Amino acid sequence: MNLLAGSTGFLGNHILKELGINESPTIALGRRAIPNLPDSAQELIIDFDSLPELEIPHVNQVYLSLGYPLYYHNVMGFMNPTLKENFFQVDFTYQLEIAKKAKEAGAKKISLISAAGANPNSRIYYLKTKGMLEEEIIKLGFDSTNIFQPGHLRGNKFRFGFSRCRIFYC
Repeated sequence: MNLLAGSTGFLGNHILKELGINESPTIALGRRAIPNLPDSAQELIIDFDSLPELEIPHVNQVYLSLGYPLYYHNVMGFMNPTLKENFFQVDFTYQLEIAKKAKEAGAKKISLISAAGANPNSRIYYLKTKGMLEEEIIKLGFDSTNIFQPGHLRGNKFRFGFSRCRIFYC
């Protein structure tokens, strides 16, 4: 059984469709109903602010694809304090909490959608936050940790940047 967080977002929805094509049983976490849910998936609509109380059934793999919606200029460092707080909550806190709960539920593998240039020492808040999350996910010690670092995602429009992938086996 897979667990997918972020299944209504641009990239998470693509992951969900691919898991559906492969008929891979998946629990799709989301804050709203998921259109065109694959037959092999079940949705679990949650309040992300109540993650500490969330009970996750046994899962083998977790996919983290949550992301606070940002414009390109936000990614490049132009964020007001409220935006920084909201971004950190979704992109760091929620994802780390889900990863911990998935590990407690038996997950051995994790795949994280991060960002090209992620670095915990970056002066750019977006990249710093993504890098900090990568470090914390690695520390959790899953048997297999996959970190994907795409360029800035703009939906069906032109994508700025470049992509990179890191895979860690413990």
